[in-house]
Amino acid sequence: MTCRVPNALPPPAAFSRELTSGFAGSTGAIRLAQPIVGMAATPAGGGYWLVASDGGIFSFGDARFFGSTGAIHLNQPIVAAMPR
Repeated sequence: MTCRVPNALPPPAAFSRELTSGFAGSTGAIRLAQPIVGMAATPAGGGYWLVASDGGIFSFGDARFFGSTGAIHLNQPIVAAMPR
């Protein structure tokens, strides 16, 4: 997954602590049933979770995998992800 934001301004210094994650993996080699709709960085900044609209969760770097609802029928699609 590649995200490009044309003419984007650099983040303010106050946010630099939260943006320390580098590339830790992707779903490029995985055939997804539904698209990725959200991403959340780990508190330590060394990993992230990707979430698909069907509830599939993909963890990379220091993000622990706690489970997924990808195999469960949902009444509504997932629209975002947020770490605790």
